[in-house]
Amino acid sequence: MLLFHTYFIIIKQAPMKASITLCFVLAGVVVCSAWRAPVVANTHLSLFHHAFGMPTILTSTLTDTLSDTDSLLNSQKLNQLTPKRTPIGSAPEFMLATDSTIVTPTQTLLVTTHFFLFLANLALAIAHVPCWTVASAIWTLFSFVLSVFIGDFATGVFHWSVDNYGSINTPIVGSICAAFQGHHNTPWTITFRPFANNVYKIAKSTIPAYLLCIGMGMVGGMGMGMGVYVHMFFTFFINWWLISQELHKYAHMKKPPVWIHYLQSLGIILTRKEHGMHHVSPYDKHYCILTGTCNSLLDRVDFFRYLEKMVFRVTGKKPLSWGDIHVEQRALGKHIGL
Repeated sequence: MLLFHTYFIIIKQAPMKASITLCFVLAGVVVCSAWRAPVVANTHLSLFHHAFGMPTILTSTLTDTLSDTDSLLNSQKLNQLTPKRTPIGSAPEFMLATDSTIVTPTQTLLVTTHFFLFLANLALAIAHVPCWTVASAIWTLFSFVLSVFIGDFATGVFHWSVDNYGSINTPIVGSICAAFQGHHNTPWTITFRPFANNVYKIAKSTIPAYLLCIGMGMVGGMGMGMGVYVHMFFTFFINWWLISQELHKYAHMKKPPVWIHYLQSLGIILTRKEHGMHHVSPYDKHYCILTGTCNSLLDRVDFFRYLEKMVFRVTGKKPLSWGDIHVEQRALGKHIGL
């Protein structure tokens, strides 16, 4: 009670500092919980099983080492790297033994914290707009729209990278590489995932990003000049990063929710037809998964072939898409300009 009383006194005297402190405390609890989850799972998840009807599930940590993509190309047949699309299954199929579609308390906590920090960042940014005028409203709208386009582009670059480089043995992102590459084998599995189960891995990166935004706002003075609109941009952008995976799921559904189908029909979010163009061997195009708006331009100028050529020249690594000789020739046979 004394702690609560002290906190409310601080709120009255310095509301911004109190709010930021609360954000850091809650996020710290979440991060600690996430890191401890594999340790405490065996002894405590059974409590959630009785309380919420959720089955106990143990997760294991993957200790990965850097893999060589070239060795995969040399040691496996192309149809193993880029298998033909299989018919949509009636049940999910997993590439990793530790994977499932069950929503755990840790997943829910991570996603909830993401949205808490999203709202906290947005509220802080809005509160520091010097004066609400037509100009400030336009800058706010511009920050929002720009975050959508840049967000779509960023999802494409990330999607391309994990589709073509690395494997389960790659440090840190090994499970993500395996998930994206395995997704080509069983694309229907994503449609069985509840929201938290589908996006929680992304929340592990967005939570620190939001904390960084708050910290930089405190140090740099987000209420000064254009800093507030930069803060708004990153607040929206980080949220799109997480939401894109859920829109990716809807793009695989034959019958998505009515309101999702309506947004798809308007071209506001990624459509089934647009994303379907990516799921054709050798999976070398249409990587953007937020709105899909950037796909046509990036593919038309061979943007990803240009990136692959640069990576090959610097590291000697070949992307998986080069398992198709035509893709490799297109990347190495000409200079691509924007």
